[in-house]
Amino acid sequence: GTAEDVRITGAPRIPDRLSLLDSPDLPGWLPYFEDSAGGLGATWTLETPEGEFFERLFQSNQELVGRRTHRYEGVMRESLLRYYRPMVEDGTISYEFFFQPQKCEVHPALGRAVFQIRPTGVFLHWLTDARFERTGLDPANQRKIVHDDGETPIPLRRHDWNQLKLELRGDTVTIHVNGSAVCKHTLAPSNQRIFGLFHYSDVTQARIRNLAWKGDWPKELPVVENQLLADTSLEQKLADHGKFQHTFEHDFSSGLAHDLFFVTGEGWDEKMEQVPQGLRFDRKGSGGYEQYALIPQLQLGGDFDVEVDFSDFDSETTAGGDANIHLLLGFDGTGIQDCRLYRKLSKYHKKELGEQKVQSAIFYRREGETIYEFPKQLSEESTNGTLRMSRRGDQLYYLYSEADSTTFRVVDQQKVTTKTTRKNAIRLIVETHLEGRAAIIWKKLRIRSEQMTGIASLPSFTVAELNQQRDKLPQRMSIPLSDRKSLQALGKMGTHGEFTREPSGYLLKVPGLDNWHGAGVTVPTEIIGDFDIILDLDVLKYEPSSPTGESTTYLETEFQDAKSTCYNCKFSISSSGRTAVEFQNRERRPDGEFQYDELASLSASSVHRLRIARRGDLAVLLFQRTPSHPFEILGRTKAPLDPIPAGLLRSVVHTGGSGRESIVRFRSIDIAAQEIVSHSLDLQPDTR
Repeated sequence: GTAEDVRITGAPRIPDRLSLLDSPDLPGWLPYFEDSAGGLGATWTLETPEGEFFERLFQSNQELVGRRTHRYEGVMRESLLRYYRPMVEDGTISYEFFFQPQKCEVHPALGRAVFQIRPTGVFLHWLTDARFERTGLDPANQRKIVHDDGETPIPLRRHDWNQLKLELRGDTVTIHVNGSAVCKHTLAPSNQRIFGLFHYSDVTQARIRNLAWKGDWPKELPVVENQLLADTSLEQKLADHGKFQHTFEHDFSSGLAHDLFFVTGEGWDEKMEQVPQGLRFDRKGSGGYEQYALIPQLQLGGDFDVEVDFSDFDSETTAGGDANIHLLLGFDGTGIQDCRLYRKLSKYHKKELGEQKVQSAIFYRREGETIYEFPKQLSEESTNGTLRMSRRGDQLYYLYSEADSTTFRVVDQQKVTTKTTRKNAIRLIVETHLEGRAAIIWKKLRIRSEQMTGIASLPSFTVAELNQQRDKLPQRMSIPLSDRKSLQALGKMGTHGEFTREPSGYLLKVPGLDNWHGAGVTVPTEIIGDFDIILDLDVLKYEPSSPTGESTTYLETEFQDAKSTCYNCKFSISSSGRTAVEFQNRERRPDGEFQYDELASLSASSVHRLRIARRGDLAVLLFQRTPSHPFEILGRTKAPLDPIPAGLLRSVVHTGGSGRESIVRFRSIDIAAQEIVSHSLDLQPDTR
């Protein structure tokens, strides 16, 4: 295997001295020839003086033993055990060795240079490649190193332990035996400075103890930028140089802020749990793609960073499916429209075991068709980490870090548009495909950007403030839907509903059809500037919809802007019987097709009023569960400033699927606005 961008962080203790014989496994030691090291029966082992294999880590009298083998007698078989780290810095390696001529000998080595210590002097042996040697070099090669003191004998103690010290300063090696300098040698520039212990294993045994290394290595940890194996080029590419003037941060351990986030997915509020670390979502799958999405109400322009921390990712799926979490960024225009960074369990290819991975994805439109591509992936099993997407110019970086690491790996890099992100297109998603489940705790969201817009960056309103502002709007129109003249002035939608005027309102009985059909009323008034619209209703009969649909009753406003923006504040029932109030947004895409986004969904067993308000360029959707409940804010969004044309304020009932019926009574529609222009003589606003 290989390793890239190796970093040392934290506050490690850097020792002045290393003991190199601390474990029977001999970690860090590697035999050069066809020998073995560590463990029972190895060529080089750590033993007690009695010859037993050393199994207790803290025993003080262990010896490193290089075995003598009788199998190769007479061939001068070289045996070398090397320590993996070279002597990069100046330093000293010291040890004791047992000397018994022709029976127990061992010699120090640096690279291929072996310094044979004999009573008559120090001899330089050039290590061969044994049976792979191509030059014909004799394994018994040696030449005497002449010492400064001439032919002084080496003070070796026979049949006893001796002390050796190998000292490296620059390119000069000095060897001391029992306190006396016996050799000085200049290393060749090509020497790799890897320390080793050498003996001829067909002639002698080797015994070593108390082996230690003291070096002039740095005693303080260098900063990452100065660490030789660290690659900081990514940080340099992604450095913001102080240009990110806008920031947004939310810690989910403090809860979900409904005025900052939309949440989508049926039953999300029943499957969301507040835990100390953040918000936990558990998405169970039963068939197609099913998800819960957290949507911060922001749009980003220029360069940006989006990071989300998560923990406790848990996933199950069946053959052909997957369970995932992902960060989504969406853009307008041609080319790549959706960019996604996944942490997932996939059984799409490996249907039995599955694959735990991090994966990039790009979705785009071509000739009216959506194309899905998954360019890059990395194997990854961490359950805690950070998903990050960073744009610099027209390059989007997909990044991942595991656990609490601040070091990110590049998963992918794609060329993207430099345009602003789409509305509601920053999403934290928990998703399943086919049967299974995906669970996650979202911990913290951090966003930095050159440009940032959206309601999460704007002041918010309380219900009390909205009510006070409503009371100050200059024009008002109250439409009692039990009044004959009022009903005659309203437009009627749909031909399959049964409409009945009653003393308490306008009763709609709407049968279900296999195709989409709605029945309701339209208001022939143009609404200009700030407004506040309330639909008062009674839901009398609601049946679960067909498996692919829903039954809904909604208050709808459509604006006269280029995108035909439309907001639905609706009360719905799904095929499972779950009832909820929901916020749906519709806009026309550049290709002319409509895009529908569900921006909020809250479980509710009943609804008494639906309400849509605009204050400047901010729209707020609210609902009231019963007459005794206060209004609750369902969601906010950036709104167009254009008017609502006459006929595009609607109240509609839709029944999802044949064989079903919905019965709803519309009691009244109450409009307060900056300006109301009626297209009917029977409906005229009051001016305050």
